[in-house]
Amino acid sequence: MTHSGKIIRNSVFSIFNKIVTILLAFVSRKLFIMFLTEELLGLNSLFADLLGLLNLADMGLGIAVQFDLYKPIAEKNYEKIGRILNATKRIYNIIGIGMIAVGVVLSFFIQFLIKEAPYSQSFLQIVFIINVISSAASYFFVHKRIYLQACEELHLMYIVDTVINILGSVLKIVAIAIFKNYYIFVILSAAQGILANFVISYFCDKNHKYLKDIKGFGKEETGPLFANIKQLIPNKISAYVFSNTDNTIISAFLGLTAVTVFTNYNSIVLQLFTLAAMLAGIVRAAFGNVLQETDDKQRHIFLLKSYQIFQFIYSSFCAVELVLLLDDFILLWYGEKFVAPFAFVVILVFDFFLHSMYQPLSIMLEVLGEFRSLKRQEIFVMIVNLVISIGLIFPFGLIGPIMGTFVVDIFTTVFRIYSVIYKYYREYFWDYVKKYTSYTVLFLLEAVGVYGLFKLIDLTPSVPVFLIKGIVCAVIVAAVSLIFFWRQEEFKYIKNRLIHFEKGQ
Repeated sequence: MTHSGKIIRNSVFSIFNKIVTILLAFVSRKLFIMFLTEELLGLNSLFADLLGLLNLADMGLGIAVQFDLYKPIAEKNYEKIGRILNATKRIYNIIGIGMIAVGVVLSFFIQFLIKEAPYSQSFLQIVFIINVISSAASYFFVHKRIYLQACEELHLMYIVDTVINILGSVLKIVAIAIFKNYYIFVILSAAQGILANFVISYFCDKNHKYLKDIKGFGKEETGPLFANIKQLIPNKISAYVFSNTDNTIISAFLGLTAVTVFTNYNSIVLQLFTLAAMLAGIVRAAFGNVLQETDDKQRHIFLLKSYQIFQFIYSSFCAVELVLLLDDFILLWYGEKFVAPFAFVVILVFDFFLHSMYQPLSIMLEVLGEFRSLKRQEIFVMIVNLVISIGLIFPFGLIGPIMGTFVVDIFTTVFRIYSVIYKYYREYFWDYVKKYTSYTVLFLLEAVGVYGLFKLIDLTPSVPVFLIKGIVCAVIVAAVSLIFFWRQEEFKYIKNRLIHFEKGQ
């Protein structure tokens, strides 16, 4: 199958997987609030932040390994592939064991991260350690996931993850609704993750039997990995600061209830980020393989601009819908007490758009191996993020942490355009900047226009009104995007690949 065919296939499975995940997550959060407490839901979100801190032990190894796999996969050098994966497995085993040890130590300090903690230290320790073991166990299998991703065989992972997610979520929903027991919920979550990784590892071994026959590794495999990891460490830490510190800051200064309000909104946005990241993982492998096959810069930039159009359609569609419907959804699903100020929603959604839009540039940086450039940029934005988030939480409450990430994403957009387009494709620089700017302006016009239209009508929130607003919004945004992009060659390329993805590129 061609690269475009694999992208389409993997995209379909990833979208289905994410839709199922989002729906199940909404049901679980609702039942949490109904049958347990909003503080427990906030605690669950805090644990996610702390596990993100422990996952820094990965230090970007996954990206470095995938980068090193592109060339041997293109050359079908199975011996080299096997040795790289053996080295990766050894490193990840050490990381997993170390993560458990550090997690046990960290469990003694959790109560200090919660303002007026309503739970005992022993309760916090037990549930946190269970979560740590679940997260650490994934490292014993993750090298198989990395290999499947580099081979553009993500559909297998999505099938397994979706099936096990459905079964696990049903059991967790029963645990919440019938037994009202948080311990059972945490244990089932751990079992779900371990089982999914075990099944994926089994199918990987079955479909790629040669991996078992290749033993050992040497400095030829570990040397390049560690060299790239050193450059990726700041990127990994910065990604943690961006995605996994807001809940900790809010918990420490505002309490667990405020964390629940924040995560009710942010979890929706993060699910959309995750879907975009899943699609990016698919494209990353395809881009990596294309860059190994040809040095044609015109082809590279054409594929990048095509991906950028696709990313804009996704980003603008989601962002305009969020501006219009996010408050209504929170009101209808969780209740009025969980509705945040509209200024919070605006900044959250605009930040989503900015962050989502530079995804193609981030992918290009990774497949180009430009890890040193990422290192310098991420150190700067990490510091800016923390300073603004903590500094603004006192006068502005929940808006403070979002302002930090919003400012950082403005800087990151500029850095990404410079590091990819100006450095590698300078002759296309101004054309790319003009198009990128036009996309941003188009989004602003769509968001202001659609929101203003429904504000004039001033409908009372209800489920039918919510559905009507969502459908009308979708039609308007889709129509505007089609009119704007219809004559562009990159859009025609995307359309052609969607229709004839089994044909050559």
